[in-house]
Amino acid sequence: ISFGVGEPDFDTPAHIQTAAAAAMLQGAGKYTAVAGIAELRAAAAAELSAVHNLKLSADNILVSTGAKHSIYNLLMALLDDGDEVIVPTPCWPSHVELVRIAGGVAVLAEQRSEDGFRLDPELLGRLITPRTRALLLNSPSNPTGVVYDEASLAAIARVIRDRGSSDLLIITDDLYRRLVYAPTIWASLCRVAPDLARRTLLIDGVSKTYAMTGWRIGFCAGPRPLLEAMQALQGQVTTNATTIAQHAALAALTGDQAPVEAMRAEFDERRRVMY
Repeated sequence: ISFGVGEPDFDTPAHIQTAAAAAMLQGAGKYTAVAGIAELRAAAAAELSAVHNLKLSADNILVSTGAKHSIYNLLMALLDDGDEVIVPTPCWPSHVELVRIAGGVAVLAEQRSEDGFRLDPELLGRLITPRTRALLLNSPSNPTGVVYDEASLAAIARVIRDRGSSDLLIITDDLYRRLVYAPTIWASLCRVAPDLARRTLLIDGVSKTYAMTGWRIGFCAGPRPLLEAMQALQGQVTTNATTIAQHAALAALTGDQAPVEAMRAEFDERRRVMY
């Protein structure tokens, strides 16, 4: 039993595959806007608005070639050489390496098993310096599986308000948010601390929830000025994410959600066996 790559072993649900095939037959093989097709950006905005209690529009969404690409765009647009990003560890290795690629310094915040692998607010306060540009949170966490509850997020928010500068950003990697198992409930930082929503960057996508890892569609939601910088960068690197995959992602977000619950239930059963 492999505990390596975070990849669902299910096939992409049939209605999503059908939508991709239909899009191809209808000529969806051309360039799109760099930020993605309007319908997908609107669907992502609606989804994230409901999840985080925000009022996002399509203009607040940038579709990229996977969530990893979204984080890359964000860090490249945000960081100057030597800028610091606090990364709780253990973490997904790319969180550290993408900071380094962008010329930044990944400041590692050790999360301990005795603390439930949650970030200690006192440690966070000590790690914030004048060079700190962002905190990168991942909940549910890859690899620890920890889910930050409302109390934990509220404590982190207090530190950000008290110790951080007014332009310190919070990046939330929420790719696993729908793979949560009772009695645990996933919590949104934007709901817990709505005053910090204006400087929170939401990283999301379809890879884990819909068994679409290879389709490579992720998206970022956040303040328009930063998204415009990210879009300018992406325009020189990839242009748009794959057009056909965008139509598949649109079907995933707007179509039947029953396959998602079926996969989640199966993952839960396996989790119980392993536990």
